[in-house]
Formats: sequence, C-alpha cells, structure tokens
Amino acid sequence: MGILHHRKLMTIIRERITRPSVHPHLHFEPYKLFWQPDDATEPVRVHGELYTSEAFIDAHNKLQDSPPEPEYSLPRVVLGLMFSSDGTQLTSFSTAKLWPIYLFIENESKD
Repeated sequence: MGILHHRKLMTIIRERITRPSVHPHLHFEPYKLFWQPDDATEPVRVHGELYTSEAFIDAHNKLQDSPPEPEYSLPRVVLGLMFSSDGTQLTSFSTAKLWPIYLFIENESKD
C-alpha cells in the first residue's frame, strides 16, 4: 500500500484568500459581463468565468439575503471550488502511476 500525501482543505483555502499579493485576481463580488462591439448592436452576455455565471450570482445573492451569523461582521462570500484528477505516469518504462487530485479556486480569473 502507498502513502497518501494530503493537505487540509481549509488550510489551502485560507492561504489562497488571505494572501492577495500572491493571488491578486480573486473575485468575491460576482457580476454580469457584456460585450457590445458598437452602439448599433445589442449587448451580448459573455460567459467565461464561474463568478460571472448566473448560478454564482444566485448563490451570492442567496447568501447575502440570509440571516448573518451572530457576533461575526466579516464579509460573506461564495467560494467556488473545482476538483479534478488524472493519471500521471511516473516513468517511461513501467506502469507506475499516480492519481493526483487538483483543486482550483474558481474565484480566480483564468487570465
């Protein structure tokens, strides 16, 4: 049996959101993004980031409309998490593989 190397999820989240100098492109306020090439055309909704999606905006609004936790005055935000995994072959001459699990914070711009 192998050894499972891991980190606590809250440690990773706390590290990412409390260091804005390292991760300057985090978005905690969702918004709708539109593109309008000229005044003669109608604006077109642009979808490309989770924090501009209707589901994210709805989750944000629902959280803001919910009763606050007593004795806490910190801002309440929705944090989008995406997990993925794939097989990684360790060497060219064997069948040894790892299956790492990747975590992406979806509040961060892809750009």
